[in-house]
Amino acid sequence: MNRARTERRLCAPWSAFPGDSSGGVIAPVAIMLPILLGAAGLAVDVGAWYASKRGAQVAADAAARGGALEMKKGGSTSDIVAAARYDAALNGFGDDADAVVTVSHPPESGGYAGHSSAVEVVVQRSPQQFFSQFIFPAAFTVEARAVASLSADDTCIWALEPDEPGFTIVGTADVAVECGIRINSADPEALRQTGNSSVTASSIRITGGYSGGNLEPEPQTGVSPAPDPLAHLSPPSHAGCDFPNKFKVNGNGSETLSPGVYCGGIQINGGATVTLEPGTYILRGGSFTGNGSSTITGSGVTIYLDEDATIDLTATTLDLSAPTSGDFEGILFYHDRNAPPATVDKIAGNARLDLDGALYFPSTQLDMRGNSSAGFPNPTIVARALRFVGTSQLGGGGSDEDAEVLTVRLVE
Repeated sequence: MNRARTERRLCAPWSAFPGDSSGGVIAPVAIMLPILLGAAGLAVDVGAWYASKRGAQVAADAAARGGALEMKKGGSTSDIVAAARYDAALNGFGDDADAVVTVSHPPESGGYAGHSSAVEVVVQRSPQQFFSQFIFPAAFTVEARAVASLSADDTCIWALEPDEPGFTIVGTADVAVECGIRINSADPEALRQTGNSSVTASSIRITGGYSGGNLEPEPQTGVSPAPDPLAHLSPPSHAGCDFPNKFKVNGNGSETLSPGVYCGGIQINGGATVTLEPGTYILRGGSFTGNGSSTITGSGVTIYLDEDATIDLTATTLDLSAPTSGDFEGILFYHDRNAPPATVDKIAGNARLDLDGALYFPSTQLDMRGNSSAGFPNPTIVARALRFVGTSQLGGGGSDEDAEVLTVRLVE
């Protein structure tokens, strides 16, 4: 009897196993775990591939634009290829072993194949595989392609502001140029005209809308924003101050200024006559100020305004021309792109401007007020916003053909 009870007690734990499911998930989990880990690893790799693809497209776009900009400057095919490769390297596609950058001028494929005004860039790279290599042993290749082209455009005045009104003209102000005006703002009143003011151009193209009349021709609305045509310009390198304090020329005085870094600005007072020697004038802080019938002349001159520096010209005669060669060929005024957006550069009073060169104010507003007038043989004005008030006048330009400029745009 005792022996039978002992046998039952020894067998009882083992007899319970067939009905016990408490450890039943261990085997399926053990089977599924490699699959789950593989799926998670594959998700990591796929995310990395998408990031690589985006980076490759950015590099291809930048390289194509860089090559086209070099072409715009008249560079040879080797210069164009070098410029494109340089911009690709800046965006992570340099001369490392796993990156391939192919630059073709003219393009070898696509809608612009054989066009001498276009540059094609193809970038390739095999992204690193972490987990997917166990499932897909063969290496993947990420590829991106871009084509940039030069196109003729009659635009000579660009207002780059994307949201607020970009071009305002009031009173009896008059803008008359024999070239085109582009206004990037999507505001319903991107162009505002009031009073007896008027605008005459070869074309007026606006992303948003406009209000008022006296506009010739009738503006074309709903146009895609235009890229900054001078985006390729780099600011001049500078450090320290050649002139540490505000440089002043007193009334009725006469002075010849040399290129350099002017900390605190340049102030030319009533009746003074100033000649600017050829070169680049860098203003760090302060203003380039002229007032009270002062006269400023110079040829081969670029005036660079560093961040919060401004121009403030009142009752001043300006007779200036830009350099005809070098890094700032054709650039007369250049305001740093990092200028505070509320910055205003002003031409007011009885100021008289005879200017041959581009006015580049990509982050600031250019105001012409009072009885001021500006004449350009070949006008180029690029500003965040433009405002003409009072009886101010802006005019210039030769034939429409002369006014055409080449702009760079991505086409594929």
